[in-house]
Amino acid sequence: MGLEVLSLAFLAVYGIVLFYYHHYRENEWQKALWLVGLIVVGLEAGINTYNTSIGTVDRAEYLQQIKDYQRLYEYAGENTEGFFRMEKFDRKTKNDGTLAGYPTASLFSSTLNSSVADFYEKVGMGHSKVYYAFDGASPLISAMLNVNYMYGDTEKREQHEASEYYDKLYAPMAESGDITLYECKYTLPFGFVLPTDYELPDTKIMDSLEFQNEMVRRLGIEDNLFISADVVKDSEDLLLVADRDAYYYAIAGRGVTEVEMQGSFGTKTYKSLKNNSVMYVGHLKQGNTVYLKNADEDSDTAFLNLSIYRMDMGVLKEELYKMSRQHMENIQYDSTHIAGNITLKEEGKIFFSVPYEKGWSIYVNDKKTEPELYGECFMTLPLKAGKYEIYMEYQPTGRNEGIVITICGVILFLSLGVIQRRQKETEEILAEQDSHTDAEI
Repeated sequence: MGLEVLSLAFLAVYGIVLFYYHHYRENEWQKALWLVGLIVVGLEAGINTYNTSIGTVDRAEYLQQIKDYQRLYEYAGENTEGFFRMEKFDRKTKNDGTLAGYPTASLFSSTLNSSVADFYEKVGMGHSKVYYAFDGASPLISAMLNVNYMYGDTEKREQHEASEYYDKLYAPMAESGDITLYECKYTLPFGFVLPTDYELPDTKIMDSLEFQNEMVRRLGIEDNLFISADVVKDSEDLLLVADRDAYYYAIAGRGVTEVEMQGSFGTKTYKSLKNNSVMYVGHLKQGNTVYLKNADEDSDTAFLNLSIYRMDMGVLKEELYKMSRQHMENIQYDSTHIAGNITLKEEGKIFFSVPYEKGWSIYVNDKKTEPELYGECFMTLPLKAGKYEIYMEYQPTGRNEGIVITICGVILFLSLGVIQRRQKETEEILAEQDSHTDAEI
């Protein structure tokens, strides 16, 4: 409530200043009101800067580890065949990958592909109108997005390994400075093949992890990937007692924006949550307890609305095995091209973890082919059994038109320069002739 009251107070002051400025035309009054308005604007800007920038923005902190990320990215590329992405356990911004120059599944941009944000919302990941983020990705979604590596702080490595989250899902691979590169143990190859009728389920009646359960069932697996776990209500908080060794996840319900978890792993807090946001609780052994409480002091929600699930590793392995039985090989790629080949023993549709944009052109055996969309977002190619050479090329929409306009602009600029120069020369000649005429007279 504090921020809302402060905002209303500033609006009230602005309204009063504008009212008196409009009704009192005397010069001295207007000068005084102008000064008051300037002071109030400066005060609001100062408070906003203190609360949103001073404590979080430090250019040196953002840049000091970039070389470490780049070295580890190069190392990963040297030890990986094919297309891959990288992410971070603890991010500083939504654009860490863009800042350091490594391929990522997160992006902050006012011109982002909104279909990706919609897909991320369905599976419980970070999203808004101006960004989509890897936060909340389950091992299944991480594999589908071809996230093969994770960055982590070296100083937190002992804590990571003690939690068993990193021992079983990730393996330390290399270090540079204060950064450790982890290899994801459960991944999918780029261009894996799905059944031709495999589509995303309807999201209107299920939460984000039940949504992923339905994704699993549609691949012919009867068991659930995520199984509901019981929790005990403790006053306004929740108590989770693990009934078996497993990875546990939580889903934020409506009204939940900030959650604090306390357990054998220590204390961690999830902020800026939205309805259906997925949170990793931890790898718990049977009998381990975790207290979950609402960490938003301004929240009006009396009860912590969360759903808790545990993940079935056997189902995850079966799902990834089915998805990876057929896939593209000999992948070659750069920032605007992807190429590879595939031999399909049975019909299916190749899934590309590349969002569709109008600038993509896909050629199958040298024939241009229009892709279909999975989840109205990622490109797929339905193909019958056979051998295929696939080539993908991206050209930004309007690039050729932009080049033509630029060339025309340069020609016009140079032409105007030439015309102005000739006009100046003509004027100088006429002026010289006039001076000679005057001298003769």
